[in-house]
Amino acid sequence: MSIRRFAVLLCAEDSDYVRTKYGGYFGIFKEMLAAPGEEWHVFRASRQELPRDETEIRLYDGFVITGSCSDAHGDDPWIRDLLVLLRKLDSMEKKVLGICFGHQILGRALGGKVGRAKSWDIGLRPVNLSTTSAFLSSLMIPQVLSVIQCHRDEVKEMPPNVEVVARSDKTGIEMFRFGDHIMGIQGHPEYTIDILLHLIDRLLQRTLITVCMYYEITSTMLFGLSLTPSFGYVIPGIVCRCPEGGYRGVCAGQGGMEEALHHLPQGNPIAILPARHFRILFQIQPQEERGRNYGSFHGLR
Repeated sequence: MSIRRFAVLLCAEDSDYVRTKYGGYFGIFKEMLAAPGEEWHVFRASRQELPRDETEIRLYDGFVITGSCSDAHGDDPWIRDLLVLLRKLDSMEKKVLGICFGHQILGRALGGKVGRAKSWDIGLRPVNLSTTSAFLSSLMIPQVLSVIQCHRDEVKEMPPNVEVVARSDKTGIEMFRFGDHIMGIQGHPEYTIDILLHLIDRLLQRTLITVCMYYEITSTMLFGLSLTPSFGYVIPGIVCRCPEGGYRGVCAGQGGMEEALHHLPQGNPIAILPARHFRILFQIQPQEERGRNYGSFHGLR
């Protein structure tokens, strides 16, 4: 029996954290998809490392295209090279799976339109699977899936010969299928909450999202709390994630955020909560002394 070989077309650079904890994004995809006895290789597509010709392509049974910080509608040389390769893979009917950026660049290679969405989509989102897809019906999976999302671009339109098999209230083309060999998924089935929170930190550091977006996303992801548009009418609290696990919080005193940050235990501040949510989370009373450390919260809503 011949050995099945697959390749990951890596379109992003690994952070130190992901490389150390998960073996990089290649390690994450291999852990999710690889079966015993298979060989998995990586091509760093964003560095213009791709299979050289049809002879090398034929060595592989399938390819996976990862996410990226780059735009699938961009015109960077490596993106142009990747488009050429994807069209070649299609012509050879090689199995191809695209995730996030990979989904979008596949859509572009097949003749679809890709561009900026109205806003970022970050967090868990219900995705509605098609009820008319014979392919999905054969898989015996729920009609609605909660999928981790992290994108600001989207596939806006696909040619009629491409089957759209999933939608959400945010994105019209969450998943598509072309023939029996190509599939795109806008969300991140390979992500854990830990990976997503790390990525959100990186987006904030690169000023790709605002501080307000950061606090709203992390508060919702970790605690299931929807923030009010303004914090000004209450004295809020700050929550931090502690190295030993769990969460601790400090209610802001007369000195406001600066005072609260000064009182935080060692750990990373990850959310500002309005006082009413902060009190619910840590089960404190409104008349409790402001500025004090309110202890640990280990449960997630």
